[in-house]
Amino acid sequence: MSIGPEAQVLMTNQIRRENLVRFYFTMEKLAKELGGARKLADCAGHMEWPKRGVYFFYEQGENRSAGGSGPRVVRVGNARPKGRVPNNAVDASRPT
Repeated sequence: MSIGPEAQVLMTNQIRRENLVRFYFTMEKLAKELGGARKLADCAGHMEWPKRGVYFFYEQGENRSAGGSGPRVVRVGNARPKGRVPNNAVDASRPT
């Protein structure tokens, strides 16, 4: 027996909310472990940066409407060594 479309939407929304709560909890925990988030205005290229990683931008005044209260992530990106292609592209330097 399957559930109706309305119930599927409710379940999907509930799962999304749970994932958002988990994501922002993890982000807050990471910020505490690292001594707080860095502000872009305070950053410069000469600072010590990881060679690879993921970055998240928050924008002042952009607050979450789901997943708790606080600032909302407005951009996500990745950092990788120069000359490397994104993971989802074909990388000719890797042996097959």
